[in-house]
Amino acid sequence: MRRNPFLLSILAVALLVMVSQAESKTDREDHQSFTNKTDVRQLTFDVPAMTKKLRLRVKVVLQSGRASWVLRDPNGTAHINGAGSSGHLAGDTGEIEAIAGAWVLELKLDNATGTSQVNWASH
Repeated sequence: MRRNPFLLSILAVALLVMVSQAESKTDREDHQSFTNKTDVRQLTFDVPAMTKKLRLRVKVVLQSGRASWVLRDPNGTAHINGAGSSGHLAGDTGEIEAIAGAWVLELKLDNATGTSQVNWASH
């Protein structure tokens, strides 16, 4: 039986694509707008035990008021926080080691008008 190197290459690439797609990956986005709000909002991200890495990006655009946020892992350790009173505020954990369980992003608003955008990715 004669082997075709081109066909073997195509099969190898197809196998790699299937394996990479089989890897568990979670992406989540949350967009909110608020007008003269004073409250605390919590977003919970449940991280399964098989998850190896995760990343959270936060962007808040304020026209007025104040906002602050903190991301806590299931053990209560803060991994990112920020605060500000006007303009564009942003934070990024970069890719960090995952800990299985509930991660909580707490966003505090104090008479704030603006928008927030949260991007969560894990694999």
